[in-house]
Amino acid sequence: MRRRPRLKRPKRPAFILPATNCRLVPSSAVSEGDLITVGELTLQVWETPGHAEGHLSFWMQGSDRTYLIGADLVFFGGKILLQNTHDCSISAYGRSVAKVAALDFDALLPGHQQISLSEGKRHVEQALALVEDACGAGAGAGRRGIGVHNRRRIGGHC
Repeated sequence: MRRRPRLKRPKRPAFILPATNCRLVPSSAVSEGDLITVGELTLQVWETPGHAEGHLSFWMQGSDRTYLIGADLVFFGGKILLQNTHDCSISAYGRSVAKVAALDFDALLPGHQQISLSEGKRHVEQALALVEDACGAGAGAGRRGIGVHNRRRIGGHC
C-alpha cells in the first residue's frame, strides 16, 4: 500500500492580506430603468429576479455592439442555474428571461464562464425555450441545460 505524501507546512504564509477596516457603502439604490454612467459608458438597469431576489442585469450600448451583462441570469449555451434557496423562483426566472429576450443586443456577458461577443441573443432565446419547456412540464429541474445547485430537484409553479 502506497502512503500518501505529507504536505509540509510553509515557514511563512504565501501572501498576507492587509489588516484594513474596509466597508463598502452603496451611494444609492438602483431600480429598473435607471441609467448608470461609468466613464463614457452608460448602463441601463433591468430587474431580473429568478436566480435570486434582487438580481439585476444591465444593457449597454458600446461603440460597435450592444451588450447584455446578464450576471447569473443566462449562461453561454442557453444554460440557467436554479438554486435550492428560498429566493430562487422558476416562474420569476421565466419572466426575467422573456424580458431580456425582448431586448436588442449583440453580446452576452454572463457572470461566469464563456462570453459571447456576437449572437449573444441566441443564448438567451435557448434559455427561454428551456424555461418555457420546464414550466410546461411542471418542475422541469434536472433536465438538460438547467443546472440544479446542491443536486436537489427544485419544484415550483410557473
